Amino acid sequence: MTIQLDGLPAEDADRLVVTVQPLWPGRQERDSARTEMPRVRMTRCSIDRAEAVLGLESDHGPMPVGPYCVVIYHWQEGIFRQIAEQPFFVIFNAFDPVDRSAHHWRAGVYLTDTMYMAQKSEEGEPRLYDWHLGILRDQVFCLAIRTVAGSRDPRVAVQRVAAATACRIEGFWPELAAADGHAGGGGRERTDAPEVPSFRSIPQRLRNGERRGQCFDYTALSVALLRSVGLVAAAASVMDPDVTEHPQAPNRYVSWSYHVWTEVFVDGKWRAMDVAYLAPVLREGICWNCDPGLQRFDGPWFTRMIGDESRVYRQKGRQIADVTSRYRRN
Repeated sequence: MTIQLDGLPAEDADRLVVTVQPLWPGRQERDSARTEMPRVRMTRCSIDRAEAVLGLESDHGPMPVGPYCVVIYHWQEGIFRQIAEQPFFVIFNAFDPVDRSAHHWRAGVYLTDTMYMAQKSEEGEPRLYDWHLGILRDQVFCLAIRTVAGSRDPRVAVQRVAAATACRIEGFWPELAAADGHAGGGGRERTDAPEVPSFRSIPQRLRNGERRGQCFDYTALSVALLRSVGLVAAAASVMDPDVTEHPQAPNRYVSWSYHVWTEVFVDGKWRAMDVAYLAPVLREGICWNCDPGLQRFDGPWFTRMIGDESRVYRQKGRQIADVTSRYRRN
């Protein structure tokens, strides 16, 4: 699997830490009672001319069809210190392996830290906080899945996601002001290969909402990213926002209720998904269910997630696992 590195000097190759995690079992495992994920390990990581070559092997023979989440961490303080201990790019591979016996995989989609640095204060420091970064990162995960699933050419996938990560905060507020409408969620399925969908913005009443705090900057950035990849039917849905300052974190704002929708390709069908629902699922590597009734979580859950992420992930993970087991049986 070959990916591009954006802004990482070749001499930093020995500072990379790579993890590989399947997002869900292959079809055979899903159709049976077996839930054990194949263990995947790195065999090599070399950097030459701003490209990283990753060799992957499985402890249980040929690697099943993906997608896989390959996260590469860079621990050096300095280059990416504003996202310390956060992965700075992620690869999703939803292709069949080129040669199962050789464990060789087609190139996936890469994401760099560019998106995290899109908003900066006057002092040059990032304005997006850790919690916003995590949700935004997981949101673009979903886009990467759909990008790869929608194109058999990995070069196209890389170009489209690269266009999204190159998006900047400047200039998209006028686009939002010129747009009209309010995109709502839905649980519909699509079996066609959709054209680039029309763009619908956040509600008019929020376009001049600077006083409400950071989260609407985040929402606008999310919408711009979604639109630049051209992968969203319902660009953004902000419902009854109530933004308050987090009691344990001065100047950190909490959006109690918002939903950004995208679509993912699951079992041969396009399904509308709420990225707010997908965020903790993707972080834990748990299979997700596409039941529309499970796509929305209320605001207090986000507040608890900020307060104690690991506890909430474990709590929600058990519920999601229960639903997923029923989904596999059906």
